[in-house]
Order: sequence, then C-alpha cells, then structure tokens
Amino acid sequence: DVHAKYTALGDAFVVSVRFGSEHPARKRTPATRFHFVLDNSGSMGRNSQAAKECFADLAAVATLGVSLVSFETTAQLLGEAFKTPQEMRDVRLPRQGGTNITAGIQASIDLIRKIAKQEDSHHLLVLLSDGMHGSGPPPSAVLPQMGASLKKDFPKLRLSVVVVGVTRNSDTSMGMLLKETLETVPLDLQPIYFADSPQQMTETLQHMNLGLASLQGSLVSVSLDHGRFIRLVGEDGDATAEVLANNHEQVLLCQGEAPKTLKVDGVAYDCQALPSLDGDLVIKALEKQFDAARVRRVAAGTESTRPAVKQLGEWIAILEAASEKTGTKLELAKASPKMRLAQHRALKTAVSGFRSLRNQLAELDAYAANDSASQAAFLTGATRKYGAKALRRAAAHGEVDPEERRKELIAEVQ
Repeated sequence: DVHAKYTALGDAFVVSVRFGSEHPARKRTPATRFHFVLDNSGSMGRNSQAAKECFADLAAVATLGVSLVSFETTAQLLGEAFKTPQEMRDVRLPRQGGTNITAGIQASIDLIRKIAKQEDSHHLLVLLSDGMHGSGPPPSAVLPQMGASLKKDFPKLRLSVVVVGVTRNSDTSMGMLLKETLETVPLDLQPIYFADSPQQMTETLQHMNLGLASLQGSLVSVSLDHGRFIRLVGEDGDATAEVLANNHEQVLLCQGEAPKTLKVDGVAYDCQALPSLDGDLVIKALEKQFDAARVRRVAAGTESTRPAVKQLGEWIAILEAASEKTGTKLELAKASPKMRLAQHRALKTAVSGFRSLRNQLAELDAYAANDSASQAAFLTGATRKYGAKALRRAAAHGEVDPEERRKELIAEVQ
C-alpha cells in the first residue's frame, strides 16, 4: 500500500512516495481545522463582510470546524468552531478601526495552542489583510519568537499557512514571514492569493476556496532512520516530513545516507533505488525547492537565499549533464512515426524543464523588487506563466526537421 523509490542527485537523493488505495490514511476522514484571521480595519470597509461570507463556505469543508478572529486596533475571537456556513454568516463583525495584524495572529495562535493540548489535528491558518500593520508591536518583531515557542511547545503540531493580500498596500513580505516562522506543513497551494483591487477580492477568495476544498487525503509522517528531509536547501532539515496520503505522487528531497527504507507513521517500507537519474522526478523536487526559496527571499531578503541559489545551480548542472549523456540521443532509424513523435515529445519536455529551472534560478538570484504586487507576482510565477504560453505558441507552428530540432533544443540549455 506504499510504493517508494529514490534517485541520486549528487550528494542528495530525491524520494517518490505513492499511497495505494488501500492505505489506511486514504480511507480515514482527515482531521482538519481552518482558522481565519480577518482584517476589519476601516480601509477594508464592506470587504470585511464580503470576505467573511467567502470564508463561511469553507465551514463545510473543515471536518472539525472553523474559527474566526477579526482584528482592527484589537483582536476578537468571534467563534472557535463553526460547523456550518450559516453559523459563521450569523456572526456580526465588530466596529472597524486600525490595523493590528500582530494581535489578530496572536489570538488565532492562542486558540491553536489550546486545541493542540486536546487533540491531534491539521490546522490551516488563513490571514487576509489589505494594508500594512499600524498598531501595536510589528509582526516582524513578534513572529520569529512566536513561531519558535509554538514549535518548541508542540513539536508535532501540523500547521499550514495561507496568505491573502488585498491591494498593493498589503504587506506580502510580512505574509511570507508568517509562513516561514509558523508553518510546519507546506501544502501544494499558492504561497499567496493576491487581489490587485478590492473589486477582485471575491474572485481571488473563490480561487483560494477551490484550492482548499480540493485538498485530499490525511496527513502521514514519513521518516528516515539515517538522513534528513530538506524543506529548503542550505538548512539542516528534519528526520520527518508530513505529506498528504492521496492519489498523487509525493516528492521529497533528502540528504545523508541512501534512503533504502523509510517509515510511514512508524511502519517500515522498502525504497527502491532507480538505476539512473530520473530527470522528471528531480525536476519536481527542484520545483518545490524553488517555491520554498521564493518565500524565503520575500520574507528575509537576498542574502537569505544565497546558499540555495548556489546549491540549486549545482544540482541543475548535474541534471543537465546526465541528460546530455543518456537522454538526448534520438533513435530515429528504426522507429515508427508514433515512436519518433514520443521521443521528440520527451526531449522537448526535458529541455523545457531544464530551461524553466535555469530561468527560475536567474530570477531568484536577481530579484530585487520590494512592492507587494511585484512580490506576489514573483511568488506565484505570473511572469513565468506568460513566458511559457508564448513559448508554447511559438513551438506550435510549422514543420520541424527532427535532427535539426534536436540540435536546437540541446543548444538552448547549454
């Protein structure tokens, strides 16, 4: 019911884990709680109520309930465990005021601490704000200690963080610091959901709701006896990683001894060594590393990602060299048209993946913008998506000589 394999990448290893349909974690109901921290400052106006209405829809998704904290100059816990959308919609928001983001986060974390003493569940904290912190101690001065204390007191706490920024006045950097300091379980969601204007907020929240509602599976602990999983290269890593057991492949990066066995919730499974470097698997692992590095870059500045940039560059070079040696030769002589097409598609996909990684590396190394909108675009890859569309359109036209196109594709990554 667990299928694991790994491929070597220099002094590291990329691990793939899949969970069969009969695995217990795929059959049990996930124990989830959502915690919404809502900006109720004067600048939000009617958008506070509109956001609350969107949040209420998720009360039917979280299996153990939804909490709501609103903040202005102070913070108020308006409900600990709404079970239905209507329960949450019936709650009235307090009078609007200033912007004390720190107080709102602290109130939600206090509730999470209270619950963590009583049960083992997956907490998902969602912060929505449209402006900079303006009242009380700044989050930048409080969050590092808040996160360190929380993780020390509850080392097995499962906490994910989602940030919603509304308008360019919001603080994307602070939101990423929130993820960096509090989050223990990264999810396959956007690091930030950003609305350029109040008018776009509802659409942005609907997008977020779809992402949260689509999450499947229960969390399981994957652990190594001799090695550590690396969330962001350059860090020490952890012997255990939390992943969702669903029908999707889970990809992890680790360092240390070859992971010939791994444990899932304490049960040991063999991990198959692949005979050669699996390019697709490595690309997936490095994409996750880039996601984490972008969050770190926005949260803590350029110097914080220097080690990651250096190591990622070395790993990309290893991947390119391995592909040049074994994966870029096309066998066309005895191949049928269908086989030739499959070879060209595989080569095109591989080279496209290499180029994407190189482009992301250059972007990460050079990025310097500090305004919230540009940071949000950097985090979500908006500019890269537009570039990818242009490349696809350009590649879709005209006949291509197979051998000439092979040479062009290889030259593009050199």
